[in-house]
Amino acid sequence: MCAPIQRSASWMIGLGVASLFLLRSAVQAQPTESLELATYLGGLTNCLTTHGDYVYLGTGNRLEVWDVSASGAHRAGFLRLPGEARDARSDENYLYVAGDGFFQVIDPSIPMEPQPVGTYEEPGTSFHDLSIWGSRAFLGAGDGGLRIVDISNPADPRLIYSAPGQRADALF
Repeated sequence: MCAPIQRSASWMIGLGVASLFLLRSAVQAQPTESLELATYLGGLTNCLTTHGDYVYLGTGNRLEVWDVSASGAHRAGFLRLPGEARDARSDENYLYVAGDGFFQVIDPSIPMEPQPVGTYEEPGTSFHDLSIWGSRAFLGAGDGGLRIVDISNPADPRLIYSAPGQRADALF
């Protein structure tokens, strides 16, 4: 489950049930005092994360890249994913996407062409909650339980703990 609102520089990014909206803040210190709707994108968006001046949207089996650095947002690129995206996170170096049957580490250094670095696959399991803590990725699969993946080597994410019988939702 993605965070419904995230902030990137002078933008606030909101995820609705079937849409995405970008709000531009004229006052950086108090962003809610002066907001204007900059872009509205219809269509199903399962998750989003930000990295620098870019917003990454999980739309089906694609990770779409939107440049929000200019006065209006525009699509900058995309990456095909191994399954439908359900949740996404980022840190200073990587993007992380969890979805139907997979968890993937992505290099966003060339935003128009994000590249997969490493993938953990578990066919038949839908990971719809994701949390990153240090060198660990926590993947929640609802009734499918919890998985903990070691991401200390991003090119080779490895399962280190599995609790398939325990319900795992809303990871923080």
